[in-house]
Amino acid sequence: MAQLNNAPLKCKIREVYGSQEKFAEAVGLSLTSINNVVTGKTSLSRDQIAVWAEALHIPLDSTELNRVFFSA
Repeated sequence: MAQLNNAPLKCKIREVYGSQEKFAEAVGLSLTSINNVVTGKTSLSRDQIAVWAEALHIPLDSTELNRVFFSA
């Protein structure tokens, strides 16, 4: 499980979907699940990061992926 830097992820979700609710609908998860990740209560596996990155239009081989999901 990867530890996320939550601020860039939160911003990217807002940028692409406008709200966590719309993002949750797009990826087929509950708002609670999304919120748990964004607030750091839950981590994502590598596979989950790939799904979230695709939904957020972030290439897996990009520096943006590192910035949004892993930057300190």
